[in-house]
Amino acid sequence: MTDTRDDSEDISVADTLNWNEEWERRYIRHLITVSSKNCGEYWKNPRNVQRVIKRGTFPARQASHQLKQIEIPESATVLDIGSGTGTLAIPLAKRGCSVTAVEPSKAMIDSMLRCQTKLKSPHIRTVNKSWEDVTPDELETYDVVIASYSLTMKDIADAVRKMDLVSRGSVYLFWYLTPPAWAQIMQNLWPKVYGSPYYFKPTAEVLFQVLLQHKIYPNMEVEIGSHSPVYSSLGEAADDFCARMNCKDDRARRIITNYLRQHMKWDEKGWELRGDSWNARIWWKKGQTPVPRN
Repeated sequence: MTDTRDDSEDISVADTLNWNEEWERRYIRHLITVSSKNCGEYWKNPRNVQRVIKRGTFPARQASHQLKQIEIPESATVLDIGSGTGTLAIPLAKRGCSVTAVEPSKAMIDSMLRCQTKLKSPHIRTVNKSWEDVTPDELETYDVVIASYSLTMKDIADAVRKMDLVSRGSVYLFWYLTPPAWAQIMQNLWPKVYGSPYYFKPTAEVLFQVLLQHKIYPNMEVEIGSHSPVYSSLGEAADDFCARMNCKDDRARRIITNYLRQHMKWDEKGWELRGDSWNARIWWKKGQTPVPRN
C-alpha cells in the first residue's frame, strides 16, 4: 500500500496543539475533582494557614532556596503574585525592596500582616484579589515579577501576558514539573477514600509551551523537589490531609492515617512525606527574544 501523506502533514502534536486550551482542560479537570468534594477552599480557612505556619521549616527553607535563584537588587520594585503568608515578600521587604503582594486569601494576608509585625518588616502593599481580577491600572510596573507555586489560573496565557505587561525587568515563575509529594499522596488516597481518581493541576511542560506559542521565549531550569512538608506527628499529618481532602468521618481518617503510617519517614526533623518530584523555574527578561543560530 502506498503512503499518500504529504510530508507537510507529518507535524508533531507539540506543533499543532493549542497549549493554552490544554492547560485549561487539565485545570478544569483538577477543579472538578476538588470541587466535587468541597475541598477547593483549603487556603481560605485560617486554621489550615496556621497549620502551615506552625510547621514553619518547610516554607522558610523553600523561600530561602528560591531567593538565591532570583536576581533582585536591594532597592528593586517587586510584584509577588500569590504571596501566601509572605515567605518571599517579607524577606524581600527587609532587604530593601518595595513589594506589592497580590493574594486572594484574606486568611493568608492576615497571617502575613502578623508575620510582618513580629519580624519588624517594612510596609508591604497588599491587593486582596485573584490575579485574574487585578487590572494593570491597579498596579505600576516592576523590576521583578514573581509567581511562586501560585499559577491557579484557568487562562494561563492571559495571566502571563499580564505579568509581562507590568514587568519592566524580569518575570520568574516557579511551578511543578511533576506532582509534588503531597499530590502523589492525594493521587493514591483519593480512590481509596472516594472511589474516583484525583487529577493534579497542569504542569510546567504545558506552561512552557504556552509561553512559546505566545512569543515569550523563556529560560527553564529543572531541579528535584526536595522541599517536602515536615510534620511533628503522624496525627498532625493526618489532620492536614483530612483537611485537604475535606474528610470528616472516622472511616476516611483511618484510611488516611494507615496510609501515611506506611508512606512517611521519620528523622530528627519530624515526619516527612516520601516521594520524588521535579520542579521548574521559568524566567525571562522583558522583550527577550531567542538568539539565532547559524
